[in-house]
Amino acid sequence: MTLKLVNEGVLSLSDALAKVTANPAQILGIDIGQLGTGAPADICVFDPTASWQVNAAQLCSNGSNTPFDQQSLPGIVETTLVAGEVRFSRR
Repeated sequence: MTLKLVNEGVLSLSDALAKVTANPAQILGIDIGQLGTGAPADICVFDPTASWQVNAAQLCSNGSNTPFDQQSLPGIVETTLVAGEVRFSRR
């Protein structure tokens, strides 16, 4: 949904990323949500030009309730790293 706001011109990509990474961390007073020397390498590599269709039954979640079921959304995650280790890879 964040990338949808970028595509609609509501937010720039850098503002959108800050709103879901550094800004919440700052509000909570925790030192995460940013990349830098000594920081944990928590990274999500995504293709903002690709899109996908939400299917509530196929979500990796304990719940399958979503208001976005059957909507087409931009952005496909390719790889996720947590503390520098690959935790998800589409390939």
